[in-house]
Formats: sequence, structure tokens, C-alpha cells
Amino acid sequence: MFHAFTRFFPPVVLMVGLGVLGCTQDTSEQLKGAIEEQLKERLAKKKRATTDDGGSQPELLANKLSLYLECGRATQALVRQSWRSYREQVTEEGEIQADGAKVPLVPASAVESCAKAAKTGRHLQPPQPELEAATVDYAEALGSYAARLEEVVGILEAGGSAKKFDPAAALTIRELGPSLDAAYSSWEDASGSLTREINETQGRVDTSVLARIEERSGRGAEYYTRAFVIASRPLVRCLTSAPGVACESAFFAIEQAHGELHGYLDLHPEEAAKVFWLDHFVASADQYYEVARALMEKVRASGVGADEVDAVVDEFNDLLRESGNLNFGRVEAPAAP
Repeated sequence: MFHAFTRFFPPVVLMVGLGVLGCTQDTSEQLKGAIEEQLKERLAKKKRATTDDGGSQPELLANKLSLYLECGRATQALVRQSWRSYREQVTEEGEIQADGAKVPLVPASAVESCAKAAKTGRHLQPPQPELEAATVDYAEALGSYAARLEEVVGILEAGGSAKKFDPAAALTIRELGPSLDAAYSSWEDASGSLTREINETQGRVDTSVLARIEERSGRGAEYYTRAFVIASRPLVRCLTSAPGVACESAFFAIEQAHGELHGYLDLHPEEAAKVFWLDHFVASADQYYEVARALMEKVRASGVGADEVDAVVDEFNDLLRESGNLNFGRVEAPAAP
């Protein structure tokens, strides 16, 4: 009978449970605390086991992450632009502004790309439960916002077709306004969560990849080009969330990585000549650096607008494309000491 009982309760827990019968209240609380700590540790181990940090196969994690990155790139700036345009036409009080800009809709293809990322990503290795869950939430919030925006914009366009805005349409806009506000707020929350998970995952990928490059070929052209791309990301994140002097440290990282990249290539022209597409990458890196520097000068002086931030983001995306074309196959790894 005792053996049958222990099949359902681990021996340690069973001994603790039996011991409590003769314990004082203080000892009982200590044992309870010990059991809770054991349970927490088991849950933590389970989470670590189901979430691969990409250290063993960073290429797989990078491939999986690209789905979520593309979802964000295809929709986040577009949604914010649509919301700014909507607010130019409709105030928070629901008043219609006749001279507002046309409100761009969120294309169905963009919504579908995020829904596909959420569905496909779950089946790709390695498992990333928190990133996958954040993408599902984002895709749902995006679809909800896009649908409500399309409904409101349709009424706006129909009501404004005449010389004077249709009063019935204006009333409908005021009635629908709170639901669109709530949908955008939900999207903002989901977008923040997705961005945070993407950034954390990207950080793990970058750390693993950079370490592998250094182990394989030392700190050469491949290392410094990758390091520059990695250093470039924080500034884009900062500018797209809250452009200001807080982005100074992110720009300093770019400045340092840019100097190290050119410093190495200037001292090793023979190696640089063997890297396919390196000239294009360096030109893109220089352009990104110059645009970022000009923007930071404006930030220090008076601040920047959305269009200027978008210009930096465009240059960063160009840098990513050029980085993807690099080929270091003709560069020999240094001999082992």
C-alpha cells in the first residue's frame, strides 16, 4: 500500500507531508516555503528547457525571427501613420476636420503577413513561447484595428463627398470613435510587447552569431561588418519609440562601430578585396551613419519629425539588405596558434 501511495507523491514531498503532522507552526511554514521554492525552480527549468536561446543553432533562430521582423516592418510604421492621419481628420472629441489628409488603410496583405507569421512561427525551431504568444496577440490586435479603421474611413469618405459634411455621418463617426480608439490602444500594447520580445530574441541571436564568427575567423572583416549592423539597431528602436536626447548613447555605439569597421578595413585591404559585395555594404553603412548623425544634430538643436525618423529607418533597412548580400567565402580563417 505504501508503495502504491508513493507512485503518486514523490518521496521528498511525502516525507515532508508526514513530518508536518508533528511540527510546530514555524517549522510548518518553513517546510511550506521550501516546497514552494522547489516548485518555482521546476517551473523555471521547464521554461528554460522549452525556450532555446539560439546558442546551439543561431541560424535556425534567426530564420524564425525573420518572420516576426517582417511582420513588424510591414505594419508598425503604417499603423502609426494611419492613426496620425485619422487624428488630423477627427479630433479626440469626435469633431471632423475638413482639411485633414487622406487616411491610409492597413492593407489586407499586411494583416495576412502577420497572421501567417503567427501561424507558421509556432512550427519552426527552436521554440520561443513568449515571442510566439506576443505575435498571436499582435496579429489579432492588428486585424481588429484594421477592420475598425476601414469602417470609419469608409464613412468619412462617404460623408465628405458633398460640399458640406453629412451630419448623420458625423454622428456615426462620433459613435464609432471610442471603439477605434480602444482598438488602437490595444494594438499599441501588443506592438510594444512584440517589439520587446523581438529585441530580446534578436539580442540572443546577435550574441551567438558574433561569438561564432570570432571563434571561427577571429575579429576580421566579417566580425566588424556584423558588429556594425548589431550596433545600428538600438538607435532605430529608440527613434521609432521616443526620438530625443535619450538616443545619444545608441548613436555613440554606431559611431564607435563605424570607426572600428573602417579602421580594420583600412589596415587590411587585401582581406577586404576578397569579400563579395563589401563595397556596397560599406557605402550603405556610411550613408546610414551620416543620416543618423545629421538627425542627432537636429535632435540636439530642436527635435525631429516623423519623416526624418523614417529616413533613418529606410537607411537601416537598406543596410540590412546589403548585409544579406555579403559573402566571406573567399576569406581564409586565421591559422590556429
